[in-house]
Amino acid sequence: MKVIDTKIARSTGSPVTVLDAEGWQELPEPGFRWVVRCDEHLFEAWLENRREAHAIAAEPEDWCTGCANDQWEYVEDE
Repeated sequence: MKVIDTKIARSTGSPVTVLDAEGWQELPEPGFRWVVRCDEHLFEAWLENRREAHAIAAEPEDWCTGCANDQWEYVEDE
């Protein structure tokens, strides 16, 4: 696991760890809020179990709220 930085989460006031998803050699313990870096964004992930942690580590873009927001397109009403 490559720890980039530790910060205080604004939402909870709890310490969080910023990880580089590509650098995960060991997965973080479940039950903690982690801040994960994908290619373009930092996002918070609450890891409930190791399966979820594996999924986020493998494809961080699929879990990233920033990437999801970037995919929205504005459509005008006619």
